[in-house]
Parts: sequence; structure tokens; C-alpha cells
Amino acid sequence: MKTRLTKITTKAFTAIKTSPRLQPVFYAIKEKIPLVQEFWAKLTEREKLLVGVMGAGVVTFILVSCLSAAITLVGNLQLTATELKADNIQARSMSKIYNSLLKISGNEFSQVKLSRVKEDITQILNNKNPDAIMQDNILTIKVDNVIFESSILFVDQMRKSYGLFPETLVIMTAFNPGYVNFKATFRVENNE
Repeated sequence: MKTRLTKITTKAFTAIKTSPRLQPVFYAIKEKIPLVQEFWAKLTEREKLLVGVMGAGVVTFILVSCLSAAITLVGNLQLTATELKADNIQARSMSKIYNSLLKISGNEFSQVKLSRVKEDITQILNNKNPDAIMQDNILTIKVDNVIFESSILFVDQMRKSYGLFPETLVIMTAFNPGYVNFKATFRVENNE
């Protein structure tokens, strides 16, 4: 048993000696070994026992801490994986709905008025102070923390009421589950 342990220790020290990063640490520890041996020889049997028990306690504490951190990390990784799967499912659903909206065309549409669009945002997205601006025939709408289904209904309402399809549409998951941050731009041809 001792010869096997000696071989393993020798291999470990050889690996440390050849590593350029660990060489300074190795030589610093090597210089301290005679001092530790001298200190150990001066201790009484009772003190050696106490130091041994304390060392075992420190090693146990370090091992338990590492194990606890590993368990926490695995739990966090599993939670992140679950959230990513849910986001993937939600993104696929959004993609299907958006693609079906793109295939639909309308007939007669209302004139686009910024005040009316803001009213639609207030009603559908349940946001009393919407961030909507119209500049150079581009309508930009940005609303944070809205229910995902409401954002899709709003895009559908813009298609039905005004015949507008988004040129850009960014829907990002918000902090709360089921809520998103919504930003869309529409090219407006029939505004007043």
C-alpha cells in the first residue's frame, strides 16, 4: 500500500515540477517542509492528535463546501435548461403565429393615426403610457412587460385595422414568466 502511495505521490510531484505555472508554488512548499517536520517533531502526542483532528475537520469542511457548491451548480444548470426549453417552445409558437399572420392580407383599412394606435396599445397591451412614435412614415412601438399573447393580438389588430405588417418585430422574454418586452416598426402608407 505504501509503495503504491509513494508511486502516486512521486508522479504527482513530477507533474508539478514540470508544470511552469506550479513550479514557484512547488518550490515554496518544498522549502517549508523541513520547518513543518521540525515543528511536528516538537509537538507532544496530545498536540499531534489535536492537530490531526483539526486538519481532518478542515479537509472535511473543504470537501463538504465543494460538494455543496457542485450540487448548487447542477441545480442551477437544470433550472436554466428547463427555462431554455420553455423559451424554445414559446419561440416556436410565436414563429407559427407570426408566419400565419404574414400570409393574411386585408381589403379596406382605416387611416393610421398615432392617437388611435396608442388607444389600441392601451386596450390590447394594457399599457397606459405606450411608447409609440411616427416619424417619416415609420411607426415605432415599444412596450415592456406585456403578456405574450397580448403582443401577438396587437400585431393581428394592426393587420386587421390598418393593414400593417411589422417590418421589424422583436419580442424578448421579460423577467416575469409569460411576459415579454415588445418592439415593432411598421411602414405606414395611409397616415394623416
